[in-house]
Amino acid sequence: MRGLPLQLAHQIVHDLFEEQRPCAVVAGAALADAHHAETLPAIERYQQRTVALGHAAVHAATAAASSADDALVPALLAEANPTIAEQIRTATDALLGEVLATASTHMTNRFSRSDG
Repeated sequence: MRGLPLQLAHQIVHDLFEEQRPCAVVAGAALADAHHAETLPAIERYQQRTVALGHAAVHAATAAASSADDALVPALLAEANPTIAEQIRTATDALLGEVLATASTHMTNRFSRSDG
């Protein structure tokens, strides 16, 4: 049972990035960088929440798999994976929306002579 948390983490990461979500995350990071001080609290809350969700999922899957037969462990992991993946997707979407809202309210529209 030592490899169970690693297997769960691997499946979660695989499912999260299966839908090509890194592009949205990179775009959100670029927006957040320009407004670092304003977006930092939201990003830190997101980090703490997703780590807590991951730990809770690992503990729940470990508890379920510890009493299960070894042949059933992959099925238990597959069952736990969509739940945590959806929770993290929801948290990521909320963070990206918050960062986009913050960045759009702090944008300045101006031109410079060097823009030509």
